[in-house]
Amino acid sequence: MNIKSFILPSVLCVGMLMTSCSPKTTAINNLRSLTYDIRDHGAEYTVRDWKEVKERFDKLSNKLNTYDLTREENDEIGRLKGQCVSYFAKGVFENVSTKVVNTAAQAKGIIEGIKEGLKDKK
Repeated sequence: MNIKSFILPSVLCVGMLMTSCSPKTTAINNLRSLTYDIRDHGAEYTVRDWKEVKERFDKLSNKLNTYDLTREENDEIGRLKGQCVSYFAKGVFENVSTKVVNTAAQAKGIIEGIKEGLKDKK
């Protein structure tokens, strides 16, 4: 095996390892993971969870804004951010609608309890 056939693959391998571990790549991967986590578990989030997720999203967005990104990276980041925003909206809507339904059920129960109480007093 001659030295040229060993050096070129070695240099390419080291180069790929260095770029795959870059802070920019890590930040993109973290945004991707956050997006998938929101998609898969957002229905179970509490209000506190949503606040924490929003903080993570903001930190990642700010970090990504500091990097010199390629067009492809910008496209992917934009797509992931769009998905996050849609999952935020869906999650907040579901949380609010659940609370409204629960509050309405409690209000109905209160009214029924008052009616029952008034009937017993007659």
